[in-house]
Amino acid sequence: MVESEESDQKVIDAAVKGYVKELKGADTVILACIHYPFFRKEIEREFRGNVIDHAIETALLAKKALKGKGLLKSSGKGKVTVRMTKDAARIWRLAERMLVEKMEIKEARI
Repeated sequence: MVESEESDQKVIDAAVKGYVKELKGADTVILACIHYPFFRKEIEREFRGNVIDHAIETALLAKKALKGKGLLKSSGKGKVTVRMTKDAARIWRLAERMLVEKMEIKEARI
């Protein structure tokens, strides 16, 4: 849904409901794809078990690694630059719609 730039909440809700139905009997879901956290509230509404967001765990590990190397910024505001190998304009549209913080997105030439 993210990749197709779907924004109709009814379509998103119906898709999530269908996916969650397939999880019958599960007590925990790990949002292991980078797209799933964007639909976390919809997943939590439909799935009655535990929902673990890998993005939060990854961010905590990154923070620990930065701190360990003396690179963790403890005051002020940082800047995020994302390099994409393809279709930076499309990624920019998606990021503007889904992310709170603004970031710089550039196309990387390989």
